[in-house]
Amino acid sequence: MELHSSSGTWVSVDALSETQQQVFAILQRHGQHATSFQVMETGYEYWIAEIEGEHVAVAYVLCSSYRVVAGPPIAPLSSLAVTTKAFLQDCELSGHRALFVSVEDSFVQALHEAEIGMFDVLPIGEQPEWNPVLYETDTRKHRTLRSQVRRAQRKGVAIHVVTPEEILADHGPLASEISWVVEQWKAARTISPMQFMVDLQPFHLPSQRRYFIAEQDRRAVGVLIAIPVYERGGWFFEDILRVPGAPNGTVELLIDTAFRTIKEEGSLYATLGLSPLSHVEEEPQSHPWLHRVFRFSYRHLGGLYQFAGLRSFKQRFVPDQWTMQYIVAVGHRLSVRDLHIVLRALLGDGLFAFGWDSARRWVAHIPYQRWSQGLYWLASLLIPWTLLLALADGQRWFGSISTQYAWVAFDTALVLALGGLGRLTAKRKNIAHTFAIFLAGATSTDLVLTTVQTFYLHQNVTGWASLFVIAGMLGPLFATIFLVILGMNRPTN
Repeated sequence: MELHSSSGTWVSVDALSETQQQVFAILQRHGQHATSFQVMETGYEYWIAEIEGEHVAVAYVLCSSYRVVAGPPIAPLSSLAVTTKAFLQDCELSGHRALFVSVEDSFVQALHEAEIGMFDVLPIGEQPEWNPVLYETDTRKHRTLRSQVRRAQRKGVAIHVVTPEEILADHGPLASEISWVVEQWKAARTISPMQFMVDLQPFHLPSQRRYFIAEQDRRAVGVLIAIPVYERGGWFFEDILRVPGAPNGTVELLIDTAFRTIKEEGSLYATLGLSPLSHVEEEPQSHPWLHRVFRFSYRHLGGLYQFAGLRSFKQRFVPDQWTMQYIVAVGHRLSVRDLHIVLRALLGDGLFAFGWDSARRWVAHIPYQRWSQGLYWLASLLIPWTLLLALADGQRWFGSISTQYAWVAFDTALVLALGGLGRLTAKRKNIAHTFAIFLAGATSTDLVLTTVQTFYLHQNVTGWASLFVIAGMLGPLFATIFLVILGMNRPTN
């Protein structure tokens, strides 16, 4: 059965294609890697073979001349080396290079056993792992976790452990709650959704997943969705989402409840997934230039992605171990092009589309108050500029005194207009967006006229005077961009 909802497609096991059914059967027998279940989601191609009497599979996406593989081959550990070698031979026959993303030391060892002559390994982060049977929170190390869990409980947050029967019952109220949380979480994101191995498909094979819904006052405020790791008898807590404004501690309560639930059921494995770049404080073993880029990103790009914060959050649950994850290139050394290929697989629609959508989302999350402050700053900067124009030599800089007076009058009116727009924006008036576009027309006209004036009157200007001319053009350019963005985007808060 395949149905569509606002938060994704419902796909039951019966709706899988014949090839997917075959991969699913292989997965249930040999799905050992934490992310192995993700290969059942949409967007993958499959290589299937029979090795040593067992059917095995590899899931990948095609990017240019590369097969970008999601995790290691789905095969018994005893035949992982033979399976990998057979897949690489198929890649060679088809003219493709192979890149394996998010693999562990066991796969690297399999490459050695398969006597693969040339391959390159790049650490990309660590993955925390637990044996739920040993999960407890009464130690000193869990003090912060206990505090956060109690905080959510005091706010009235309770966790509904959803059964497969409930989630499948006519796609009822619980499914609607989950969909609502997913949509709210998506709307709050300032980064465009990604695909390969990080795509959000909450209702793909729902009978195989586990759902935990955080509720407050009979309203969903968060959800945890776990996918099975069949051969390890455990779960990967793949999607942990909360709505904006959910009480502090909601996520901790969700994860703690999920741990306790699977512990009671006898599960032997659990993970919260990759913490990207969490290895970077260690000395590099290879690719020192990439290590420097990773370390800079880890330390300084928290505004784009909370690398350090994510690892610190997962550490709060005191993992039994951290397992290193790698990207592996076979047959050649890793290069910038390889990383670009992996990035293409992750972004799906391309770097430009991802950047544009992320920028649009980021702009939409700038609050009205910040826009208002920006408008007041523009107006305040324009005041000394207008005074400078009034005191300048009109004949030299404008060609005539009357033109000088016209510019002074224009900029004075613009100061007043920007101040007024700032007030309208602070009050969240709808007319502010229309007024912003109108003013953008005025500032763009200012830019055109200033450029023409510069071409005819100031071609030979040098030294400090040239800064005056440059400022005269950059000012209206910046103001036009600012006003157009404000006019075309309505902040979400």
